[in-house]
Amino acid sequence: MSDYLIEKILPCNKIHLLAGISSAGKSRFILPSLMMFSAGMPVLGLKSTPVPWSLVCRDRPLSDAQDTIQRMGFALSDVDIIPAFGANSKSYLQIMVEIEKRKSKLILWEGFDLMVKNPNNQREVDEFLGKLCAHCEKGLTVLGTVGVAKLKPHEIYQNPRQLIAGSSIWERITSSNLIIQAVNPKDIEDPRRILYASLKNDPSFAVGGKFNDSGMLVFDGYDFREQGAKLASATNKVAAWEEIY
Repeated sequence: MSDYLIEKILPCNKIHLLAGISSAGKSRFILPSLMMFSAGMPVLGLKSTPVPWSLVCRDRPLSDAQDTIQRMGFALSDVDIIPAFGANSKSYLQIMVEIEKRKSKLILWEGFDLMVKNPNNQREVDEFLGKLCAHCEKGLTVLGTVGVAKLKPHEIYQNPRQLIAGSSIWERITSSNLIIQAVNPKDIEDPRRILYASLKNDPSFAVGGKFNDSGMLVFDGYDFREQGAKLASATNKVAAWEEIY
């Protein structure tokens, strides 16, 4: 068995985070990527080792998740959804029972930070992640979607991991942190994005991407990380994009 589900970016049996604001494109990036993963195809140009996976839909109604899947051209049967919001609300224990029933080895957990009352409370976050780590030690891998910190104009962090909203425990305990940001946040119609892959087991990198005509968020492969690094480090990312691409 490989040590990675997706080479470099998704080590097995750990908790990982996928962060971004609600319009960043987290689902429109990761769902097509997991479809490719299921078929044994590379993700970001990196080798995949497929395992059964499920989606925990914790931060929106089931119908919204299904609409996203269908609008990208996929069948609902392509994604095993565990509804856990609204009329389908589930506790942590009920969600874990469903995961075990389905024998899933990888979980995309939407609304991961909603599993604690206060995501800024270190003790609450530590307790939640600690319980989940015990399941990971038995063979589960989790990729949870979370929000990012609100920044004032011209405010930046030295490390993209610091963008994870809430207590620093979120990024301290988790392994890979994938953060999606808009290249031009002042223009809501601008489809260009940057993916920061902040890794603990391998060198971190960044790649550029944008939404395609099917509404999927597609990023450059790992081999283009040098261009992504130039884009990520540029003060004027819009001008840098035009120069690089």
